Amino acid sequence: MVNIYTFADEHFEDQAIRIKKLYYKYKARTIVIDGNGLGIGLVDYMIKSQEDENGDFFPDFGVENDDEGYYKKYRTANTEFDAMYILKANAPINTECHANAQT
Repeated sequence: MVNIYTFADEHFEDQAIRIKKLYYKYKARTIVIDGNGLGIGLVDYMIKSQEDENGDFFPDFGVENDDEGYYKKYRTANTEFDAMYILKANAPINTECHANAQT
């Protein structure tokens, strides 16, 4: 099952906290984030831990498709391993995603 959420006009850290809350609420297997353009800024916050306004702690999220090992250096003892998949779309992937969403 896929849920799609969009967040606008929020700081990346606030978006990261909201996404992490959704991850735990729905017991998601993986969060997929568009890593093109501004989306990579969100990834920078997802790989760090946060606390919300109530003091609830949210650990750093590991990247499943980190083939080059770039994000592995940010792992901690609290890392939620392989919780995030970074999608860097191009024209063929966009077409396939659009067709799957319509289906």
